[in-house]
Amino acid sequence: MEKIVSVKNIAAITALAVCITVLTACGGAEPQDVEIEVSLQDKKLSPETLQVGQDDNVTLRIQSDAPGSVHLHGYDIEQEVSPDEVAEFIFVADATGRYRMTFHPASVAGGGNHHDGGGHDMPVESEMPVSVSITAEPDEAGGVDVGIMTEGWRWAPEEVNLENSAGAGHAHVYVDGVKINRVYGPAYYLEGLEHGDREIRVALNTNAHEAIIYNGQLAEDTVTVMIGDSSQASMSHDGPAPVAAAEAMSLEIVPHVDPLGGYNLQVIPSGFEFAPPDPDEGHAEGQGFAYVSIDGEHHARMYTTWLKLPGLDPGEHEISVSLVNNQGRPYTWDGNPVQASQTVHAGAKDESGDMMDQGPMEMGAGDAMAMPAEEEYDIGFVEVQPR
Repeated sequence: MEKIVSVKNIAAITALAVCITVLTACGGAEPQDVEIEVSLQDKKLSPETLQVGQDDNVTLRIQSDAPGSVHLHGYDIEQEVSPDEVAEFIFVADATGRYRMTFHPASVAGGGNHHDGGGHDMPVESEMPVSVSITAEPDEAGGVDVGIMTEGWRWAPEEVNLENSAGAGHAHVYVDGVKINRVYGPAYYLEGLEHGDREIRVALNTNAHEAIIYNGQLAEDTVTVMIGDSSQASMSHDGPAPVAAAEAMSLEIVPHVDPLGGYNLQVIPSGFEFAPPDPDEGHAEGQGFAYVSIDGEHHARMYTTWLKLPGLDPGEHEISVSLVNNQGRPYTWDGNPVQASQTVHAGAKDESGDMMDQGPMEMGAGDAMAMPAEEEYDIGFVEVQPR
């Protein structure tokens, strides 16, 4: 016998307000036919969490107050929405779990640019078991140290934009549902976050920037961290006293032009090992991280040997990297700072006449691409409960 619980909230229908009727399946031995009507306003679903039972035949009807597309992750369902009509998602809820729903505004929806590679952000099934979990710890400088623990995974920054390799690739980091940057290793530093509770999510991606799923679950993890007022504090990178390296230390930097825009910065150190900062511990000889600056202005901390840099305005720009110990003290060798600089020519053309760097196609620290800026907002969840 079917058992369906209906929750109704009837409001006056206007151009931006719709009738909301929610029907959810709550148990029962047999699959149910479940219809869920929700509204999408101000980039949030109402209700925000939609519960169905395993193997239910589900129809989601979404009335949106803005044009764009809605993506149900894990089930690979994407549908355009608009204020003019109700969009329908129809699927069989055969995989249990909690699945994100995201909204792409019309400025990017339908343009085929939901990810770096220029196609839809459709997950692909991993050929081998992979998983990820993250930690997020605020530091005294006002940023957040993100630790990324993986299983069955190989970081492959040198293969980005190339053919996919099983169990290898990079990650994307999001704050409050908005993509910030690519991640090329097991540690990343976020800075300049606004005060308050911030949701940080890291998702594993293929070389072609496709999200990865395994056993019906996205290879991603999310944590919430409280950012205090210190997050707005300016950072000084020349205050701590230098520390002399015990052995010869040097570095080389290579800014690789990314065909999608910006640069993939590679740092090749000698006598130095990248390690997450630990100011509470004593000096760890030969270990630490790096500060990256562009045209003399601080840009980012670097916790691994690769970092994605944004596109730059046309012209010459100087990219500099300096090594510091785990307490943030600049390393010196033979009395000189351990640092290196390279000049790049944004907007220059190679021998074939193609643009070597397409310039700043995207605002902020995210990937610069030869297309409008990516916008993705977490709007709610579908929970598929086992019977």
